[in-house]
Amino acid sequence: MIEGRDYDVAIRSTDGDVTRVPKLLTELIALKPAVILTTDTALALAAKRATKEIPIVGVLVAAPVEFGLVKSIAHPGGNFTGLLSSVGKLVPKQLELLQEVVPTATRIGVLFNASNPANSGGIPLLESDTASKPLLKLVPVGVRVPADIDTAFQAFAHDQVETVLVFQDALFSSNAKHIADLALTARLPTMFGFREQVEAGGLMSYGLNVIYQFRRTAAFVEKILKGTSSRRFAGGDTTQVGVGHQSQDR
Repeated sequence: MIEGRDYDVAIRSTDGDVTRVPKLLTELIALKPAVILTTDTALALAAKRATKEIPIVGVLVAAPVEFGLVKSIAHPGGNFTGLLSSVGKLVPKQLELLQEVVPTATRIGVLFNASNPANSGGIPLLESDTASKPLLKLVPVGVRVPADIDTAFQAFAHDQVETVLVFQDALFSSNAKHIADLALTARLPTMFGFREQVEAGGLMSYGLNVIYQFRRTAAFVEKILKGTSSRRFAGGDTTQVGVGHQSQDR
């Protein structure tokens, strides 16, 4: 399939500001796309609330059953499908690697997106995982918009954290360099979820290959456009693809 001949792509980006999601989804749905491609759990939930007819394909989505996106992994049902992101298993390993690099650190800052239920849900899991380590103190700070990131690092400085674990979220990918600069100024070693954040100046990362994930997602979209999933998804007579994401990269 060739873009411009077989399909068109309409891109809308929040640029890390989730307050723009409802307006952007309204714009996309008004285009009557054949499928909506979106990133992370928060945006997938917003898209599913906005339409029950247009097929939605999610990438980097965590706990889709628990958050009500699908009935089950084997049989999603409804109008949502995509790729599962097992963040629950990644975060403890990220913390483990961070402790190996900075073994003397006992106060760990955790930066998470409070608007992303997958991020918020990861905090109790991380606290449970560290319950057997009484000398380790987690300092979680939630943010919702880019402007909150500076305030978060001020909170980290106030609580005298020694390292920072940054959860996987498009908000942090969009502001990777700014986060890396803040951490460097504060002399705080950082652990990220994506390699691209290290390329922007972060110390280290452990997580999914974002580019590979999006390439795999393209196969889902192509199958839907070709009608393979017509019994699973309703609607979609056109060949226009709506893409909703939070990254500034186009």
